[in-house]
Amino acid sequence: MTVNSFNTELLDFLVVRIPDKKLIDYVVMMLPDRYFYYPEIETDRFSSYRDEVNELINNARKTINDYSGMNATYLQKEYHNELEQLVTRKKKLLVFGILLQEEDKRREILYELIQDNHLTKYLNRMKEVFRE
Repeated sequence: MTVNSFNTELLDFLVVRIPDKKLIDYVVMMLPDRYFYYPEIETDRFSSYRDEVNELINNARKTINDYSGMNATYLQKEYHNELEQLVTRKKKLLVFGILLQEEDKRREILYELIQDNHLTKYLNRMKEVFRE
């Protein structure tokens, strides 16, 4: 990465602030949930959920069976709850992992997370929330 490709506005924002828990929590909270799905979403557990839901939906369509449709809805909710728990757990672990780093490394990690996940569009909001 060349110096010209750096987002200097973002660098300035991160350099003048201490990357404390509040800032780290804020950035991690803004990350899209899909960032935390892998590799667990590819496991047999989640794959089984998807297969069962698809099977129930197909069965409900073929037989016009409300019972299969209700079961599919229930399984979908269960699947999404499992994903939410996964995301929550991994967000907490990410925050904890970042907090274990030195201050400069924290800034580097936050910079990469913001850049890689296209969160620079929220930079003005971050500046307001973390105004000096």
